[in-house]
Amino acid sequence: MSSPAPSTVLKVDDLTVSVGSTPAVKGISFDIPAGRRVGLIGESGSGKTLTALSVMGLLPDGLSATGSVVHAGQELLALDEDELCEIRGDHITMVFQEPMTALNPVMRIGDQVAEVQQIHRGTSRSESRKHALELLKQVHLPDAESRMRAYPHQLSGGQRQRVVIALALACDPALIIADEPTTALDVTVQAQILVLLRDLTTEHNTSLFLITHDLAVVASICEDVLVMYGGKIVETGPTSEVFSDPHHPYTAGLIAAVPEIEAGQERRDRLATIPGSVPGLGQFPSGCVFRNRCDRATEACLQPPTLTLEATTRRQVACFHPVAEAASASKVAP
Repeated sequence: MSSPAPSTVLKVDDLTVSVGSTPAVKGISFDIPAGRRVGLIGESGSGKTLTALSVMGLLPDGLSATGSVVHAGQELLALDEDELCEIRGDHITMVFQEPMTALNPVMRIGDQVAEVQQIHRGTSRSESRKHALELLKQVHLPDAESRMRAYPHQLSGGQRQRVVIALALACDPALIIADEPTTALDVTVQAQILVLLRDLTTEHNTSLFLITHDLAVVASICEDVLVMYGGKIVETGPTSEVFSDPHHPYTAGLIAAVPEIEAGQERRDRLATIPGSVPGLGQFPSGCVFRNRCDRATEACLQPPTLTLEATTRRQVACFHPVAEAASASKVAP
């Protein structure tokens, strides 16, 4: 297998993640271009977090990954733990959804941020602490100099997530993976963190792989989107195009289910829903994984559809009966 082009920071090919002998992620393939922000969306249970953890080599015991995940010419799935530790925190970093568990509770904030450069760059303690302070100011941590001496429990949730972002940026990584980075935060702080992620990844020319179930979050900061269901990628393309004109029935259902309430008006009609619920592990139907919830399904859907690239666009869809009608983009506009 050839190495990814220089313009590609991560190339995933036929990635399968299994729980025991049962596949939870089923042979997915996608690229993340250098300096681009890519969102991965889907309901809980679609396989989004397992995809991220497999890239980082952080799958829990009992889970295994096969296929290919290539970064900078290296096959990550073939690396041992020591080799992966050289990649994590340096070339690829991760922002988790709960900042309190991502930080060491008995270590001062400044020391945690400084430690990353000491480990991966071999800088002195004084140099790394100076860089840590610059990073904490860059993520707009209030009173950054005094906060250097604080412990995680002394900060608010939004402040802790800013520290985690500073940690992620410490070595100017090629790629940041953010798994539901704003779930534990209130709406106002969530918006601030999203703007921060967008601006800092742009400033550092860092690729962002954002994993979420929130379409509005993806619409606000991601240039491209991958739609995942049942462990499969069912649609991809530029975010604005996918959200304004979804081709897969599942994507269309997700967009239709987003509440659309104008300022000062009370919603009176029923919220649209996707029929049924996400099946449990190993209980998705054969063929098209969405066919048991899809009103467009026919006998053709008993066979698995392939993710097909449209000739004139960067859009891909895995569906025998794609949706033709355009959906309203205003529901998920930033």
